[in-house]
Formats: sequence, C-alpha cells, structure tokens
Amino acid sequence: MTEECYAIVLYQDGRRLHIWERLGPEEAKRIYRVYFNDWDFGVQLYRGGVRLKARDAWAEMGIYSRIRLRRLEDRVYRVKEAGV
Repeated sequence: MTEECYAIVLYQDGRRLHIWERLGPEEAKRIYRVYFNDWDFGVQLYRGGVRLKARDAWAEMGIYSRIRLRRLEDRVYRVKEAGV
C-alpha cells in the first residue's frame, strides 16, 4: 500500500464487518463520511498501512465540525456540539 492509498475498516459491536482497501482520497472521504455519522458503526482509517488517530482521521477526511471527545464508562464517545 502506498502513501496515497487509504483503507477503511467498518466495525459493529466490536466485530469487523467490512474492509475497503486501495481507496483514493475522494472515495475514502465518501465512504468515511457515510459511516462517521451513523452511531451503529465504528470506522477506522488507515493511510499507507498505518492507522490514523481519530482526530487525525477527521482532519484527513475533511470533517471540521466542532467535535469533542468525552469519556464515559471507560469508552470514548464523540459528541457534536449543538448548532453544528
């Protein structure tokens, strides 16, 4: 996998459901944004075979709404601020 290639892993309830590999930037953005807004799924973004941290992935995929991370019961949830 080269630096400009992306991979997206889709999870639900801790189980891996699907992997998209060798994606270009625009295709990766489209897929990531669809599942990012769906609370039933978790997504991880890889660039060049390296997993990006959540905030780095959001910036890479052009998600700039004001997002805060909040830890509840040893799990991390993302929280979008009101009015965004």
